[in-house]
Amino acid sequence: MSETERAVSEAGLVYRIRRPSTPSSPPVLMLHGLGGDEDVMWVFESAFPPRSIVVAPRGIYPTADGGASWTPTPGGGIPTMAEYARASAAARGLLAELRRDTGVMED
Repeated sequence: MSETERAVSEAGLVYRIRRPSTPSSPPVLMLHGLGGDEDVMWVFESAFPPRSIVVAPRGIYPTADGGASWTPTPGGGIPTMAEYARASAAARGLLAELRRDTGVMED
């Protein structure tokens, strides 16, 4: 049986997660687009095997319409790689937490 919950990472990243009682594969990380949040990707959750951990984080920058973004200046043209640095670090931190907490991705 899987459990779905909302949580906040150690770095403050809000996310939605499905934690199977016996996870057996690396987490599936679902990232939304501009203006989305952790709920918009959840429609795809059922597409993954029941024993997979499924994670959908919210972008770290709020947008004017109530959604979120992964870069600090959404809608201002094509973002640079540097603009994704903070969001990338937050996602890597979340995956490291899951690795530590579940042991699923152990070498």
